[in-house]
Amino acid sequence: KGHHRLLTRIGIDLTGRAQVLVRGQPKQGPHRLHIGFHTRKGSDTIVKGTLIRRRNQDSLAVLTPFGTTKSQSFFAVLDGHGENGHHISLFVMQILVTGLKKFVLRFEPMRALKEACALANSELSTNKKVDSYVSGTTAVLVLLTGRDLYCCNIGDSRCVLGRKFGDLVEAISLS
Repeated sequence: KGHHRLLTRIGIDLTGRAQVLVRGQPKQGPHRLHIGFHTRKGSDTIVKGTLIRRRNQDSLAVLTPFGTTKSQSFFAVLDGHGENGHHISLFVMQILVTGLKKFVLRFEPMRALKEACALANSELSTNKKVDSYVSGTTAVLVLLTGRDLYCCNIGDSRCVLGRKFGDLVEAISLS
């Protein structure tokens, strides 16, 4: 429910269960974006006779256009873990987005991504309101600038690009 509000607030139409169609794209053309995602909570478990219900600790950002230009888009998927993983992934995502908006104006794209990650790490380690002692998050970030794609990951999150050739789709690992 929280993710749906976030997606609606940033201007995305949800179509189907796990496909996102970004508003403002041309109806036809060679560079139409199709963005898909899938998320699920971890398995429930029993510890010492007590049922422990897991919660979905993922956070997602799909921002297009991003920054000051219409030719730029930003995508992030974060996978929280630990007792406060859901809080950590959301907190880090928000820092990444606000930081990257500033850094993308000052630096080339790859450095802007690195600076945003460093900022998120610094903010997480100094913020007393978010307990990251036994919790954390992994992340994969993609910055699309015109036809150039920049990708980085934190931890074991990975990104795969699907390239369509006729009826076939080729999977290309980006991280």
